[in-house]
Amino acid sequence: MRAIGRRGRKGWRAVLVGLTAAGLVGCAAGATPGAGSNAPGGPPSSSTGNTSGLATGGPIAAGGDFCALLGPGDFAAAGVSGAGTPTANTTGVEGTGAYCVYAGKSSATGGIEFDVFVTQPADTGDTYTLTTGEMSQPADVTADVGADQAALVTGGPGAPAVIAVRKGVLVFDVGTPSSQASKAQLVALAKLVIQRAANLIGPANPSSPSAAGTLRTGA
Repeated sequence: MRAIGRRGRKGWRAVLVGLTAAGLVGCAAGATPGAGSNAPGGPPSSSTGNTSGLATGGPIAAGGDFCALLGPGDFAAAGVSGAGTPTANTTGVEGTGAYCVYAGKSSATGGIEFDVFVTQPADTGDTYTLTTGEMSQPADVTADVGADQAALVTGGPGAPAVIAVRKGVLVFDVGTPSSQASKAQLVALAKLVIQRAANLIGPANPSSPSAAGTLRTGA
């Protein structure tokens, strides 16, 4: 785990972003169970072919439960097994994001993880660049996801599959155990997040640096 500097209105502040050279590192300390779609009165949301009976995510209000964007049923529908009710950690990102672990301690240790942040427009490019900075030879999957930028690594033995996405001021990553279907699974989950977070996305900073040109095509 390392601290990444994130510039707010009053200067740079540390944000714990779970990343290793292979992928994400969970931030489980001080975490609490996420409400997700299990919350009473939570909005129902469709998922791609969810027949697991597990809760799915849905749209959230600004500053709401960010982990509720994805539920364990969404992972199951995408073909990723083993996800449960997410455990959320919002240390350092209260009201603007969350670190959500659905299985294990982190994706880097074989678990399932979703980290999401609503950034200041001027910080969006930097946040995305830092999020992808330790992904080894990521593929550019921007067109697949329908995002402003998206990068993916399919992982391998001992390394997770990870997708990192920037859409407007929203930056997020999803990490799962690696499999032959990882690209399709992560792209499907990323598209679902973008759909559900439409009200959070807002305009991106057109001058934000782009890392897409450094990525290879394919996965």
